[in-house]
Amino acid sequence: MSLAKIMTLLVLVVSIVALMFALITARAQMLIVVVFLALTAMLRMVVLVLLTMITIVREPLANIILLPMIPGVFLALPIILTLAMEMMFTGMIPVTGEKK
Repeated sequence: MSLAKIMTLLVLVVSIVALMFALITARAQMLIVVVFLALTAMLRMVVLVLLTMITIVREPLANIILLPMIPGVFLALPIILTLAMEMMFTGMIPVTGEKK
């Protein structure tokens, strides 16, 4: 149980850090923020895979943590994609690589 709890807490901490990072560098480097958020989503997927492996070993234990996390992952990905698209259209991310 402790390993799964640690993993869930790690994901939570990284998500909060990503949020704070996004707020701090709101106007500075948007591309870095998008990359950081994408990495957070990837980390969540890795944690999910690890939790799935735990589920095979001890099923009832991991299901408690696994079930609430699945919607979180699927909710995070569209938000990140929408954020990236929005920034590209508003010109915050230079698509051509030009500087303002």
